[in-house]
Parts: sequence; C-alpha cells; structure tokens
Amino acid sequence: MVNKNKEKHIVKDRWYGMRQGRTPKKREFAGKPQFTLEDLYISPLAFRRRYTEEGVVEYIPVEREMSPSGVEVMDAYLRRLAAGDSNLGRFCKCYGARTGDMDSLCFLLTGMTGAEFRLRYMVRLADDLLRYTSMTLDEVARRSGHGKRVNLFFAYKRDYGVSPLERRNQLRASPADVGRFRLE
Repeated sequence: MVNKNKEKHIVKDRWYGMRQGRTPKKREFAGKPQFTLEDLYISPLAFRRRYTEEGVVEYIPVEREMSPSGVEVMDAYLRRLAAGDSNLGRFCKCYGARTGDMDSLCFLLTGMTGAEFRLRYMVRLADDLLRYTSMTLDEVARRSGHGKRVNLFFAYKRDYGVSPLERRNQLRASPADVGRFRLE
C-alpha cells in the first residue's frame, strides 16, 4: 500500500534548525572572524635551502607555528590537514565529536563553513607543493588531501579556472623556486 499523501522529509538539526533534506541553510557570520586562512595555515615545507660560503647547498629548518589558533582541537585538525589527511569524520571520531561540531568551530573562528575552510586549506597546501616541489600531480593530490589527480584538477578548475599544471606555471616566479624548500 502506497501512502498518497507523502510528507517531505524534514530534519531537525541542532545547528541548522528546521530544514528539508540534507542541504544546510546559508549561514552568514555576524561578527568579525578571529582568524583568516593564512593565520591558521601550517606549511608542509619544513626546511629552507641555503648556500654556504663555499657554494654548497644545505637545508636549514624553517620556524613554523604548529598551534596557530590556541584551541587544542582546532590545532590538531590543522596539523592533520597539513599532513594531507582531510577526512573530517575520522578526525571527529578520535575526539568523540560530530562533524557539525567542527563545522561550528571553524565557522566561529574563521567565518567560513567547515567544508569551505577545508577545501580552501587543501588548495592552499597544493599551491605550496606545486610551487616549491617537483612532485607529480598524483603526489601533490595525495599529499594535499585531494586523493586523486582528477579531484585536484576539478578543485583548481573550480577555484582558479585553470588546470593544476597551468597553476604551477603561474605560481613559479622563477625556476629557482623548485627545491627552495623541502618537506619534512
């Protein structure tokens, strides 16, 4: 027997309120965000190239802020993103939190939704890898959290309108950029 008076599926969510289906309503940040993406970004580039007086290349450690927000769970999330692990569900499971909790934390600190913050962070990470390393696009996609090269391609088409290879050429100010930094 089929119910002819089907009701639309309405979800009550403590973060987004009453909504239909799984699409959250657009959220607007009322105040000024405490942090920008650049404030919270942890670079994967741990060593900087330097030439000695004899002309020998050596790499020295780069000072990096590993706890930029001062909020332990957010800093752990940032370190995980910097390592290329963009799986929010697995991260939240470690802390016994919901993905909505992290979404709200990201929103309160940055004014961006959790998904928007994660995607921007992953593209920023991929930009550094494309500019300063000679990694292949497959390696850049894996290391930046995109997973596969095709995901990296669509992220760059969405954000910049160009392919990752074209973006690499735009980012490199000079051929000397390759090898200027080294990963951990």
